[in-house]
Amino acid sequence: MKNSIVLMMSILLLVACGQKKSSSSENVTVQKTEVIDVAQVLDKAENSIDKEVVFKGWVSHVCKHSGRRCFLKSEDGSVSIRVEAGGQINGFNKELTGSQLRVVGVMKVKKLDEQYLDEWQAKVEAAHKHEDVEEGGEHCSAEMDNINEMREWMKKNGKDYYPIYFVNGTDYSILN
Repeated sequence: MKNSIVLMMSILLLVACGQKKSSSSENVTVQKTEVIDVAQVLDKAENSIDKEVVFKGWVSHVCKHSGRRCFLKSEDGSVSIRVEAGGQINGFNKELTGSQLRVVGVMKVKKLDEQYLDEWQAKVEAAHKHEDVEEGGEHCSAEMDNINEMREWMKKNGKDYYPIYFVNGTDYSILN
């Protein structure tokens, strides 16, 4: 009996000490790492591919089926970035919508080339011909606008692809 009490006291002491160390090391990490806004991380995205980024943003959407991704928007709401669950992140809860998060992850890019845009455009046009679109054809015109904007961006920037930046998240915390 005496041995069990000593063992329980030792376990409690270890757990309590472990918790203190964890919280103080988290504070040190936060203080050492600059946390930038989504807009700033996107400005640096091209030079941050496959590098760790730390940023903050407002959750505008959590994918309801899997919860494996969410979208964070900038402070002014002008831009957003997709965050994929990974590392310490098992998924995102839909209740996070409207919250401000601090995210740690690795910047990635998917490059949409001319062939991809041509195939996408063909699908949109085929759907339009079969009236397989939302009421009034709005869905079709919005997709065509996106495709045309991507093509214009490629010409303007002298690129043979349109970059879609996203983050493979490894950890996050709620800021508000």
